[in-house]
Amino acid sequence: MHEFAIHHTSVSRSTNLEAIELAQGGAADGTVVIADEQTSGAGRRGRKWHSPKGNLYCSIITRRSAQVAALSFLSSLAVGVTLEQVFEAHNCSAQKALIRYKWPNDVIVGGKKISGVLVTTKVVGGEIDWAVCGIGINMYAPPPYAASLHDHIPELTLSNLELLDLVLQNFAKLLDVLENMGFPQLRNLWMRRGHAPGDRIRIITNNNAVTEGKFVNINTHGAMVLESDSGTLTTVDYGEIL
Repeated sequence: MHEFAIHHTSVSRSTNLEAIELAQGGAADGTVVIADEQTSGAGRRGRKWHSPKGNLYCSIITRRSAQVAALSFLSSLAVGVTLEQVFEAHNCSAQKALIRYKWPNDVIVGGKKISGVLVTTKVVGGEIDWAVCGIGINMYAPPPYAASLHDHIPELTLSNLELLDLVLQNFAKLLDVLENMGFPQLRNLWMRRGHAPGDRIRIITNNNAVTEGKFVNINTHGAMVLESDSGTLTTVDYGEIL
C-alpha cells in the first residue's frame, strides 16, 4: 500500500515549486503538496496556470523508477478515473462518456480542458532520483474556455481535499499497474479515452515546428506516431496539439 504525507497550505506560489524544494531536501516518496490557491502556478511551455480558490492544485513526489512519459500518462489516468468516479457518484453517465485524454497530459470533458498535468524530474545516473507530478483539476472556478466539475454537476459539494483523496487512491493503484505490468498497460488504459486511429492531428513541437498527420498510435516511450498524407510515419516525442 502506498502511503502519502500531505502538506496542505491555503496559498502557495506553486505546489510544484514547493514539492521540488521538498524533493531536493530529501522528502520521502509519497509526499504531497496541496494548496487552495496558487499565485504563480505554471503549466507546460512556461504558461501561467490560472489558480484561484475553488479548484484542486496538488503535486505528488515519487521516488519510484519510471519513465517521465509513464508518469505523465499515469497522472492523467489518475485524474480520468477520478472524474469517472465523481460522475458515477452523481449519476452523470452522459458526462462520464465525454471524458477524453489529450496527448500528452490534458484531460478533456465535452471538448473543454478540465485538467492538466506537469511532471518534473531529477535524473541521476540515468535513473529518476525523484519526480514531481503536478496535477490541476478545475472544480468550481475554471479559466475562460475551460470546463469544471461544477459545470457538469451543479449540486457538487466536494472539497479539494476530498477530491485529492480520490486522486491519490487512483494514483497509487496505477503505480502498482506500472510496476507490475509496465507502461504498455497504462498506454492501453489511456487509449480507451485517447485519440482514435485516423484522427487528424497538428502538433507544434518544442522547436516551434508544426507536424501534421493522421494519428496511428502511442509508442512504448509515450511518443505520438503520425502518418503523413504520403504514408510516412513520424514520431513526435514532445509537443502540443494545436
